[in-house]
Amino acid sequence: MAGVSLAPRQKGWAESGLAGLAIVTYFGLATVWLPSWVLRMPAIAQASRSVSDLVGTLVWAVFLLLGMWGLRVAQRRGWI
Repeated sequence: MAGVSLAPRQKGWAESGLAGLAIVTYFGLATVWLPSWVLRMPAIAQASRSVSDLVGTLVWAVFLLLGMWGLRVAQRRGWI
């Protein structure tokens, strides 16, 4: 394969900083703010403690796993 480099491309500090900021922002919003917002919704807030705990945990876990999967995809494609 002439002309194709398999080595990862070097990123500048600005591009790396923006990627890091995007990752931190996603995990902050998806695993802190979003579950908190869901738990304050009237239907969930009025439910029993067990139901609200389960809903909060599921929202947190789904978006955590989605973020981890996204990081792996981004790494394999050389975006990060």
